[in-house]
Amino acid sequence: MDNNASYESAFTDFYNDSFFADGQWVWPENVPDWAGGPEAEEEFYSALREAWMVSTDPRKRLLVAEHGGPAEWKALATDSDYMVRAAVAMVGNDAVQRFLCRDTSSFVREYVANFAPPEVLRYLASFEPDPAVLNNIVKRCDIPSQQKVVERMWDDPDFLKKIIPLLPQSQLEKLLSHDDQDVRIRVGEYGNGKQARAVLNDRSIPEGKKIFVEDHLAELEEIAAVLRSGRHLERNRDMDMEL
Repeated sequence: MDNNASYESAFTDFYNDSFFADGQWVWPENVPDWAGGPEAEEEFYSALREAWMVSTDPRKRLLVAEHGGPAEWKALATDSDYMVRAAVAMVGNDAVQRFLCRDTSSFVREYVANFAPPEVLRYLASFEPDPAVLNNIVKRCDIPSQQKVVERMWDDPDFLKKIIPLLPQSQLEKLLSHDDQDVRIRVGEYGNGKQARAVLNDRSIPEGKKIFVEDHLAELEEIAAVLRSGRHLERNRDMDMEL
């Protein structure tokens, strides 16, 4: 057995123990004693980021993205690995997220949609072509972003039907004027009482297609009756206390 090879392997394992756990590279929570301990924290993590930024292993670059700052995010936003860029999209600042809105990978843009602040989200909503990414934008419940998506996808009734359960009342109200009757029916199935009644009174829609709208309106009226009853009991209780 080559003693030198054995020594080098043991030496490497000793140092890698700080960065490797359960078969995966990890970002060390503490500075190892061999690296100077807590007193060397700034130098240690700076050197680690610098070394792993140029590593051929994308898992190390991903960890730098998660634990880095603006300088690292800017550099890694153009990384060749889409998972690294997605990590940047998740934790990066507004500037780098706005840059990644134009990324060629829809996977990366989905991360932008999931984690960007409203201003970046609205920017992405204004031109994003992928329906899956647009759906993620709508799920964020930012009304200006949702409005942009509805306007841009107005001519895609199948997509509109999918997102109607996620939309605010203001957008449902607009969709009541949509040419596609199935879109209007969907509004009736998820909208408020006024919108459900509007669909039920729409004579251009066959009665057989309004069954679920009728059920939805019945549920809304039942809830409203319970709430009225509760308020009535509360008023009576308050009056009894005054007496």
